[in-house]
Amino acid sequence: MPIIDDEGRLFGTVNIIDALVVLFVLAVVVAGVALLTGGGSSDETPTRTVVVDVGQQPGYVIDAIEEGSVETSDIVAVENKAIASGGGNDRLRLTVTLAVTENADGLPTFAEDRLYVGRQVQLDLGTTIVSGTVIEMR
Repeated sequence: MPIIDDEGRLFGTVNIIDALVVLFVLAVVVAGVALLTGGGSSDETPTRTVVVDVGQQPGYVIDAIEEGSVETSDIVAVENKAIASGGGNDRLRLTVTLAVTENADGLPTFAEDRLYVGRQVQLDLGTTIVSGTVIEMR
């Protein structure tokens, strides 16, 4: 049995033109539903990468901070851990990715307060908690 017979029927039962029209209408309906419902949800949390100067810290605190993903709700990851030398003082600087929200003005907030350079933040890194000053935002 041929797929399309002499009369243009698909498998001898459905007219090929009718089948194409039904498929087209179905595609339009699916596209319309996707357009009206947003096409899918985005569950991604907005993030902001910042550099935090946490000051001088004992070696055991520095050793407890690991680069990589963090299992807390406010901090996504520690991107970099560096010792900054200058003026005779060694200071620990952390580059961290924070989970943020936006306030009514569209500005990022972290831990319910606006995030800005100069703000004091407390970072729960899972294995340790440190406090410092935001010195750079990316």
